[in-house]
Amino acid sequence: MLLLLTVLLLSGCVLVSFEDYVHDETQEARQSINWGGGTRRLPDRALVIVPDFRQFTRSFPNPRAHLIVVTRAPQTLHIESATVRNMDSGKMRTLHFPQPVEVRQPLGRDGHYRGYLPLLEKPDFADFSGAAEIRLEVVYATAGGRKETRTFLLKRKQVRDFAWVT
Repeated sequence: MLLLLTVLLLSGCVLVSFEDYVHDETQEARQSINWGGGTRRLPDRALVIVPDFRQFTRSFPNPRAHLIVVTRAPQTLHIESATVRNMDSGKMRTLHFPQPVEVRQPLGRDGHYRGYLPLLEKPDFADFSGAAEIRLEVVYATAGGRKETRTFLLKRKQVRDFAWVT
């Protein structure tokens, strides 16, 4: 461990503290997808939807949030809508997506695939800035499947992680 820490420090990597919106149930999957590209920490399901609001805080100059979709085979996912709600103020935004999400980018070596769907960006930030909790409701259907809804409660937390000096 000491050797790893020494290598990281000498290579320009520093430990930083920043705000992050975390969904506890998908946090490990998000970290695995974003940092390792692997699937070891993914739930054992054919379809995994992971909200990624890591950069949607004051800690980042260009806030943005998106969904990560992971499947076991390449496919098209129809996300009808995503409703984002600031649980402090009650402000809400519903986004509609006429185009399907193509889940075709290989993820790891074990046959999983991923796709991304942008949700919110800097112009949307004022309505959600500083919220202690954000509720996200996603309405979707797989090819030929029935509509389903998944709800995520993301909590703002102060986290520490390694970052590269730029």
